[in-house]
Amino acid sequence: MIIPDPDQLKLLDKRTIEIQGIRSLDLMERAALKWLDEFLNDLNLISRVGKGSGDQTIHIFCGPGNNGGDGLVVARHLMIQGFSPIVYVLNIGKKPTEDHLENRKKAEQKGITIIDLKESAQLPEFRENDCVIDALFGFGFVGKLEGFAAELVEHINTSNTRIYSIDIPSGLPSNENPEGKTIVRASVTFTFHSPKLSFFFPENAQYTGRWKVVDIGLEWSELKADRNAVHFILPESLAVFLKPRAKFSHKGDYGHALLLAGGRGKVGAAQLSGCAALKSGCGLLTIATPLCGEIPLQTALPEAMVIADAENDFIS
Repeated sequence: MIIPDPDQLKLLDKRTIEIQGIRSLDLMERAALKWLDEFLNDLNLISRVGKGSGDQTIHIFCGPGNNGGDGLVVARHLMIQGFSPIVYVLNIGKKPTEDHLENRKKAEQKGITIIDLKESAQLPEFRENDCVIDALFGFGFVGKLEGFAAELVEHINTSNTRIYSIDIPSGLPSNENPEGKTIVRASVTFTFHSPKLSFFFPENAQYTGRWKVVDIGLEWSELKADRNAVHFILPESLAVFLKPRAKFSHKGDYGHALLLAGGRGKVGAAQLSGCAALKSGCGLLTIATPLCGEIPLQTALPEAMVIADAENDFIS
């Protein structure tokens, strides 16, 4: 799977709209509904383990762009399902997109409480069982959050609530490692299309939390990879390397691996790596190990052959 950059993602959305004969508004609706399914599943799971029960308000923070439009769609369908979400729209000068405005109108028609947050506005208070949905800024965000927007994000981060980000935590760039930036610290991120490159940087785990890709039916065949494209390896990508097994073949037909591992107090390393070697598909496995590892390995891993070294504690 290619990990697209922001420009490729925009092109992918555009081509999907053209090929499938839908409006951008329809794609937004589809994406938000898929996201909502994942959110409700997670919310139910949290409730079952006793962390989300009791009086609960869902606070949805929307920016002026299409990420905020996703949040407004989520709010409308939460209302349809019996929730009473409160929507906060960040209104600090940037003109809302057409799809955002259309979905705001639909949300207002459903009677959803929508509060515009402007400079120096009083920020909402949260209770312990509340949860926050972050739909402030999407994958196209560049630069850094400053002023009231940064203040709002810091307020969300200190809310002591469970935070769900739509597509990407607000303020996190899609394809770089941000340093010293104000970013939403999500508990869970349900991301569209594919993981973003920045999700793979260990420094960003504090922002993405647990993440999962939500498939929204984009026309992936339209994405043309260049030589510098970054790929995410999927199980089905690796399947082509597995050698088919003939019905009457012998384990000796599939290679013989020699593993040198282990030492006194470290025989577990030989056992674990031996299990991995067998799982990878080698037919035969021989483990060369110190004498102290012979009995543990023959007991724990009978499929493997063991060559015991003359030395008891190390491989000579």
